[in-house]
Amino acid sequence: MIWFTKWALRNRPALVFSVIASIIFGIFSYTRIPMELMPSADQPFITISVVGNGMDAVSMDEQVTQPIEKVLTGIKGKRNVVAETGNNFSQMTVTFESDTNLKEARQQIQDNISMVNLPNGVMKPYVVLLNTSQIPVVYLGLTFDKEIGNNELNLVDNEILPLFKDVKGVGNVITYGGKNQQVSIKVDAAKLAAAKYPLEKLYTVLKGKNVSVAVGEQTLNNQETSIIVTGKLESLEDIQNLQLNKGTKLKDVADVTLEKDTTSITHMNGKSFIEIVVQKDSTSNAVTLGKEVAKLAKDINHDYKGTLTATVFINLADTVLNSINSMTREVLTGALFATLIIWLFLKSFRMTLITIISIPLSLCITMILLSFFGVTLNILTLGGIAVSVGRLVDDSIVVVENIFRRKQGNQLTPSFIIDAVKEVAAAITSST
Repeated sequence: MIWFTKWALRNRPALVFSVIASIIFGIFSYTRIPMELMPSADQPFITISVVGNGMDAVSMDEQVTQPIEKVLTGIKGKRNVVAETGNNFSQMTVTFESDTNLKEARQQIQDNISMVNLPNGVMKPYVVLLNTSQIPVVYLGLTFDKEIGNNELNLVDNEILPLFKDVKGVGNVITYGGKNQQVSIKVDAAKLAAAKYPLEKLYTVLKGKNVSVAVGEQTLNNQETSIIVTGKLESLEDIQNLQLNKGTKLKDVADVTLEKDTTSITHMNGKSFIEIVVQKDSTSNAVTLGKEVAKLAKDINHDYKGTLTATVFINLADTVLNSINSMTREVLTGALFATLIIWLFLKSFRMTLITIISIPLSLCITMILLSFFGVTLNILTLGGIAVSVGRLVDDSIVVVENIFRRKQGNQLTPSFIIDAVKEVAAAITSST
């Protein structure tokens, strides 16, 4: 600290140039630093999700959950495996020691699971390692002027979703709500037997129609079976007139009706809507991406006016900007009051000028270092900056007050300033 003080007193033009250059490059770095809500960090667990259509909880546990649990025994750093199994699904959470490389653990889990022979109809397991950078950036809703049907779903899938996926920095786009319409087929077992058409064959034929099929009630007093068909069906008549064999259509042996999927109902401002969740990739800026998605929502409202309305109801960019603006406001307020107090007690503009310059200069140098090391501007770094500014003001006041106290009746020379700084250098360095 003393050597720098001596250098500054000997090279005043260079010092002024360094201060101006630091402020300019600091402002430039501030515009380039990625802004996030939280720093990037992996969660200490990995989730494995498996879906098996038409399988009950016992079958899922015996044929899916237990075989996967066996291949997880040798995973390095594993602590516990917590499994939850139900009808048509299985979910396992693997927790790890704090020093485990989770990305390597995820790859090892994927490799081990690939060796498990799963039953037919079971989807490929999803292995997910959550990271704070995967926090959704934007939540928006699509509301329509009429009831959401298959035409509206096709519009969203074929035209709207590709627009969001094409935005630079988007990592994933997820939709909720607006589920497909479903067809209920109540089969009369007696009529099906009279037509000499096995139920298993009917089940296979329906699955071949590019739809999802699930058996609801397999038997009801040995008379009828209920089958639920979901998918983007263009016409109910296509299902009713499905030809089973010569002279027999599906409507001849079953009651075919179109039903709404009421397992979940979502409303926004009193209207049914489709929710779209936008996640960023690992390298993009949450604030920039949030602004781009909000701009795209306005363009969609203009291009599809009278058909749908896109409404952004949560934007992480607003939260991050509010945090940064709040920090900036508090720092400037603190600097203003510190400056006023110093001027009030010392009544010296030159002494007060030291504090006025030191606060923005230290902030600009911090921005340069954050940009150089690739650190994002988030809640934790903002908190550290706010605390550091407080310490900076305290240290500035101590140094300025000591110089002012010793100056009484003495001439202000470079050696005098160095002695005054040296007197408090150890104290302020150790306390900071």
